[in-house]
Amino acid sequence: MTSDPSPAASDLESVLGHLLMAHDTGRLENDIATRIRDFIIAADVAGPDEIEMEPHPAGQDSSRVDIRVRNTFIEVKRDITIRNSINPAHVTQLDGYLAAAAKAGQGVQNGLLTDGKRWLERNVGESYQAMAVGQRTMNVFDQTAQAGRLR
Repeated sequence: MTSDPSPAASDLESVLGHLLMAHDTGRLENDIATRIRDFIIAADVAGPDEIEMEPHPAGQDSSRVDIRVRNTFIEVKRDITIRNSINPAHVTQLDGYLAAAAKAGQGVQNGLLTDGKRWLERNVGESYQAMAVGQRTMNVFDQTAQAGRLR
């Protein structure tokens, strides 16, 4: 008999609960980013050695994306919305990171914009030359029972 390598649902729910609490109490972006990192590890999406906090998206430039997990950037904000819509300035920032990484050949293929509760996925197109990045509907994870779906 083999054991199931996936994390227990209750463990993931607990970690998501801490993330949602950080969002709901208005914690700093860094606190939310740390809890996202904890969720990624607890969900067995990536190991600690596969997660980079605050890397430069294109090597030596001065900007920093909050989290890099393998081929994905995660940009964290306290709130990704403005007047109940996605804040276009935050999307532009993430798109800029994706474009810079693509131009530098960093191997990043997609990005997530999040405040810990709301998540928006942005994708780099098949060709780095033609940035075919499409905006998808924002996903909301506001209950700990949604931990498996967020994973």
